[in-house]
Amino acid sequence: MKKIVVASIVGSIILFAWNAVSWMVMPTHLHSFRYTPAQDSILNVLKNSGLTTGAYMLPTIDNANVSSFDTAYHEKGKAMMDARIGKPMATIFYVDAIPSMHPSQFLKGFLYTLIAVFCVCFLLSLAYQSDASFFMRWWMVMLIGIIIMMTGPMMNHNWMHEPWHYTKGLVYDALIGWALTGLWLAKYLKKS
Repeated sequence: MKKIVVASIVGSIILFAWNAVSWMVMPTHLHSFRYTPAQDSILNVLKNSGLTTGAYMLPTIDNANVSSFDTAYHEKGKAMMDARIGKPMATIFYVDAIPSMHPSQFLKGFLYTLIAVFCVCFLLSLAYQSDASFFMRWWMVMLIGIIIMMTGPMMNHNWMHEPWHYTKGLVYDALIGWALTGLWLAKYLKKS
């Protein structure tokens, strides 16, 4: 268990550092979010519309008092979407007051990374106990990175129409971050 804990902590540092470098130093995410000169007027419209912090999809129909099995709601939603084909849409993550950057965000970010890497290490422990080669241990980590990429950014690109200029940075982060972390884990988590 000590080996898994050490591997998890060092692996988390590698993955967390990669993501920090990817977002703050490298141009990976330079164009993830595009600029619009209309940002102030758009934000004023959103603020004055009565939105509260949340995620919004435009267009949609009112779902405030609907259960998931409301047939009329689903039919109305399908008709609205069919009528909107070829017209604009937007997904908005609205925050009514930007909070200042707090150290707890970094701690939570590292904790989430640590939990993910610990889970990978736990799964990988099964591989290193069976004398799997360095490449096979690394490839197992990469497969987990690919699963994360496919069920996260690529699904959102497909279903929510998140644009490729946004998605590609997340794809790079998953592939490169887990490839680097996998090099450490595959080297360290081997049968003694």
